[in-house]
Amino acid sequence: FVGTGTIGTEHVDTQALAERGIGFASTPGANAIAVGEYVLAATLELASKAQLSLGGKEALVVGAGHTGSQAGKRLAALGMKVRYIDPNPVITDAEKVFVGWDALASAGVVSLHVPLTKKGEHATHHLLNEANIGELKCGALLINASRGPVIQQQALLARLQSGPTLYCALDVWEHEPQVSAEVVERVGIATPHIAGHTQEGKIRGSYFLYKALAAYYGWSNANKSEQLYMTKRGIQTFSCLENHDQDVISQQTVTEWVRKSYAIMTDDQAFRSSGLTPVGFDSLRKKYQQRRELSVTCVKVAAHNVKQCLQLGFQVVSTPEQQ
Repeated sequence: FVGTGTIGTEHVDTQALAERGIGFASTPGANAIAVGEYVLAATLELASKAQLSLGGKEALVVGAGHTGSQAGKRLAALGMKVRYIDPNPVITDAEKVFVGWDALASAGVVSLHVPLTKKGEHATHHLLNEANIGELKCGALLINASRGPVIQQQALLARLQSGPTLYCALDVWEHEPQVSAEVVERVGIATPHIAGHTQEGKIRGSYFLYKALAAYYGWSNANKSEQLYMTKRGIQTFSCLENHDQDVISQQTVTEWVRKSYAIMTDDQAFRSSGLTPVGFDSLRKKYQQRRELSVTCVKVAAHNVKQCLQLGFQVVSTPEQQ
């Protein structure tokens, strides 16, 4: 039996395993919350750099699977109008609005969440390329936390060098662990493929593999509780109880809360100082910090702000008003 604690499986020869009668499992969805929170943090930081107010702007999520859905939910919580592109969506619901590639030109935020495929009608290799990367409007935010080759690196570099302004956050790279110093220099946020690396995500992935292994071998006593990965919460608490007259918590306040919960720019700084070589890139991933998900952070807010905070991923503390 072979298991990989990832959503992607391109690094495993699944056909060879099947031919030899070897069981296999991956863990789609295990780190989806972590990736969604990475996109949230990256969007807020890029918006700060661009001095962009996100409320009412259009967001385009490419890929409506586990990670795309988590990212889209958080972008919607920022007041954005979220649309999805996905010819074969893994997760569909009544709230998702699906559009075509013509939406690329009007999107203020574009976030990529697709597997890497090189064959077929909907291949994702170089999905953003020389032909369409120029369609991204001036001042747009582009985030890639899927696979590096989904973006054609040279086309992106050409746009960053001479095209209209584009704010980028890249967690994945076309030739990783070898990365382009030219591209790194020109993007707003650069990280070493760690978007899904939260403590909760890793434990959740291990639990999913345990369940798959138990099912494969038919273990009758495989009854470990899902609570295994429900680790300590309430590490820190933020309050915004004075927000009674506002429908939503301000972008500035959410940015401050997210920064204190996940300092994405610390990852960026570490990457720029020691991650530009294959050895450095891999070392940053192997020795990555103990990052926690936003659910370990408590927030005290007015009753009408509870839904927004839960959608962002925070744990909400009950207040007298809500009891």
